[in-house]
Amino acid sequence: MGDMATEHAMSDDRLFVDKVMRARQMDPAKKFLLGAQLYEYARGIAMAAIRAEHPEATPEEQRKLFKRRQAIAKWIEENP
Repeated sequence: MGDMATEHAMSDDRLFVDKVMRARQMDPAKKFLLGAQLYEYARGIAMAAIRAEHPEATPEEQRKLFKRRQAIAKWIEENP
């Protein structure tokens, strides 16, 4: 019998493959909608973090900070 970490990793791999297979069968319109929902969810989390880190910032300043973080993330992705 394998160790628990290996068994857990294999279980995670099976779950991931299952999710990928379901996503491949999904209607393109539903995929698009789910992508937009995921973006809005992640944006909400990022904006909450910005508000917590900069409680004095105006909503406009918060949006600018969010856009700056997006630009930094894009730069990091393009320049590994």
